[in-house]
Amino acid sequence: MLRFQNTDKNEFSLFIRNLNENIKTNIFHLIDDNRVVEKKINKKKDNHKKTKTKEEIINEQNKLRHNKNIIEDKKKIQSFDMNDKFPFNNFKLLKTEEMREKYCINLLEYYWNQKNKNMEMILGLYFQYNKTTNPEHRILLDNIKNKLSKYEYKNYILENLGHILPPLNFWKYEKKLDEWQKDAINIIKNNESLFIRAPTSSGKSFIGLSCAKYYKKILYICPAEPVAYQVGSHFQKLNLKVHYLVEDLCINSYDSNCNIFVGTPKYIEEYIYKIGTNFDYAVYDEIHTLDDKYENIIKMLKCNFLALSATVSNIEILINKFKIFTNKEIKLIEYNNRFINIQRWVWTDKLEKVHPLSCIDYNDLNENFLQFNLPFTPNDLSSLWTNIENIFDDEEIEDYIDNLSPENYFNDEDLISLNDIHNYEKHLKKALIYLSSKYPDKTKKLLECYKNEYKIKKLDVIKCLKKSKKKDMFPMLMFTSDESETLNLFEKLSSDLEKLEKINYPYYYDILEKKQELYLDYKNRLDNMSNNIKLKKSTNSLSEKTDILDKFINKETNLYTKNILNYYNSLLEKIENSNTVDNIKKIQKNNLIKEMNKFSSNPDLQYQDIYKKHVDYSFASEPMVAAKIRILRKKINNSLNLKMSYEHSIFQMLKRGVGLYHKSMPKDYKWIIQNLLSNKEISIVISDRELCLGIDLPIRTTCLVGTNDKSFSNSDYLQMSGRAGRRGHDNQGNILFYNIDFKNIMKGQIPVITGSCNTIYDKYLLLSKLNNKIDSNNVVANFINPKRKYVESIKSDNYKINWILRNYYNNSKLETYINNYNANTITCYMHDDSVELLNIICEIMNINSIQKDYMLNKYNDNYKDIIDIIILLYNSNSTKNDILKLLKFTFDKLKLLYIKYINII
Repeated sequence: MLRFQNTDKNEFSLFIRNLNENIKTNIFHLIDDNRVVEKKINKKKDNHKKTKTKEEIINEQNKLRHNKNIIEDKKKIQSFDMNDKFPFNNFKLLKTEEMREKYCINLLEYYWNQKNKNMEMILGLYFQYNKTTNPEHRILLDNIKNKLSKYEYKNYILENLGHILPPLNFWKYEKKLDEWQKDAINIIKNNESLFIRAPTSSGKSFIGLSCAKYYKKILYICPAEPVAYQVGSHFQKLNLKVHYLVEDLCINSYDSNCNIFVGTPKYIEEYIYKIGTNFDYAVYDEIHTLDDKYENIIKMLKCNFLALSATVSNIEILINKFKIFTNKEIKLIEYNNRFINIQRWVWTDKLEKVHPLSCIDYNDLNENFLQFNLPFTPNDLSSLWTNIENIFDDEEIEDYIDNLSPENYFNDEDLISLNDIHNYEKHLKKALIYLSSKYPDKTKKLLECYKNEYKIKKLDVIKCLKKSKKKDMFPMLMFTSDESETLNLFEKLSSDLEKLEKINYPYYYDILEKKQELYLDYKNRLDNMSNNIKLKKSTNSLSEKTDILDKFINKETNLYTKNILNYYNSLLEKIENSNTVDNIKKIQKNNLIKEMNKFSSNPDLQYQDIYKKHVDYSFASEPMVAAKIRILRKKINNSLNLKMSYEHSIFQMLKRGVGLYHKSMPKDYKWIIQNLLSNKEISIVISDRELCLGIDLPIRTTCLVGTNDKSFSNSDYLQMSGRAGRRGHDNQGNILFYNIDFKNIMKGQIPVITGSCNTIYDKYLLLSKLNNKIDSNNVVANFINPKRKYVESIKSDNYKINWILRNYYNNSKLETYINNYNANTITCYMHDDSVELLNIICEIMNINSIQKDYMLNKYNDNYKDIIDIIILLYNSNSTKNDILKLLKFTFDKLKLLYIKYINII
């Protein structure tokens, strides 16, 4: 079998295992727990005496376990440091509700009694247990309540505490299903079809996973390969067998016990004749990505399904279409509650917050204003309310304006939730529409508060990333508006970081090598001394040896410090006597003196990683060690059958905490990047569109980088922004605009699904010749997009080749060539044959010939599509040995040219 990349089964299993290590919630257990709760609620009371039931015995055991947990929690609380910078994290370590309340009150008392009161912490803690009936705790809580009643604190909460408003107070997070999730699972359990429209991070994937609770054989369609890996890893965590229908893995074998078939539309459709259409249930993830392949698969399946999306505006129309070509009743669940705050930022020469109203004009304030996909954060609402209060100060509307205030809108007893925020947002938006009709001048004045040109003064990605690091905005995904620039952005960032590091710290690596040289010499002498110490027999022999070694170490540390300081001074002289321009020379000397002083106060006589990047030009919290880089390099070399230099930018950038995720990159590298992201072990990943579709990763910030004067589509923006701030991973998210005109995409409406208009040929009907259990007649009718056409084509008797080339009108010339081909054994002739083969394939694909680029060993954008066809032809088992040699020869050269393009060799 021919594969684009060789994949080691053990390496893939390790990748999947690493992915599912972070999965803490078992959907099957959640469903079972929900059943137990419902059973208890519905159970009738029985006052008759009877012997202990199994349930009563379990309850007694749970009570004993609970008491034991209370004792353990008390000990933990005693060990907690009240000065902990992030005390909320300690709540997760406590197992009992009673002790969580106790710890909360202890913290609250601690902060309340401080002279300089930390109101963010006090308000955040107070509302967690302000309704408790515990008399000991009520004394403090009532005291705080009386104090708070004298102040208007709710706007303060909006302005400063958005990151801990429920459900973001995840230290008090209770793992249970939401009501809408329970309803969805019941529909699936009853073997009915269902559409779910719910926001990003609302928990749609849980519902998709729940299907395996009720059905043995499931097809799960994902929008992109990394999503398929993630979904598959979840199923494998549930001890289910998974077959992956993605590039290179789709040709792996599977047995009749395989439960889950998960993959992307491209490879599911390609191998549908092998896996068949006889599934018990199907899941259509990110259904808004519906293309021709996705539509074709759906039309062939007879089972009920679950369709998931966050961004579909014409969902009723889509459901009606699905009803026609599936002949099924379809239910709909819509859920609109928000689970995360996404703050928008723009880079000028600094990071500036962007208010949603910055993209709104006066004429936008009509009924359509509510249809804009323009969510406000609590901080945005605080700003809006403050400006409304200051501008609309007329006595005639004083009461109306007062009713808009946070103090009058929100309940006094409860901590404001994100759902409350969502309702308050709608309340203020409706008020804006009303005020614009009654008081246009004041409304225009209000909008002027948010007008800003936000002009970028200088393109400086590195400075932007450094500021982002200071604001704790990592991990970050970076996307380019022109996808072809993804690799260029990565390479330029790599080159610029290296240059700036060299300019500002010209002797950084020399110093590391000098330190390592002295350390190894010292270590060698220390080991020799330790091994050769001869001690008299006495009870204090060990103590004597320790004293001798301590004296040696102290002496050597002083000598090491002196030598390194002398080395620093020699380098300062070197800089002074260099031909470097004065302003750069000054920077270099200041940097070196700063590092010398730091060393002097804390000498580091220890092992030195001589390849470690300078902290000023690294974004990683912990640099990747050289050993890990060597392992990665070995894996990639094995998978691609080539040798990559250790100095290659993808390895050097990993040391700086920066990765690249691109469809053209080696699989082993992409798997490692996905694992590093999942574990928050990498700070920045520059990606193409593959990581913007439905992937659930702990990303705090999405950065949209404008390139080549191209803009992002509204769909791009929605998908990419949806990767930031994920439920269960984080309590905040950010969207950062860099060098783009963001105002139009910010206020764009949720896109309409129109379906594909790609032509479908009658070759599709030959699918039943490859698998007589598949009916593909439905595929060529009832198109979602009325512009899509069904066309009769020129076919041959070879059903496999017809299927491989089903998207092209006439493949007869290729089949004739394959059938009549006789191999040339001389390489130069084989090359000529290869050119002829490629010309025929290009003619079938209706693309310009690649002959010139191929012969000149240059890259062409069509190489990968041609490689895919060659792989399918080779693996179709319908060809003779001579043509297999030619296909392999052509594949090897195209692959080499393709890999050279992405600068791997």
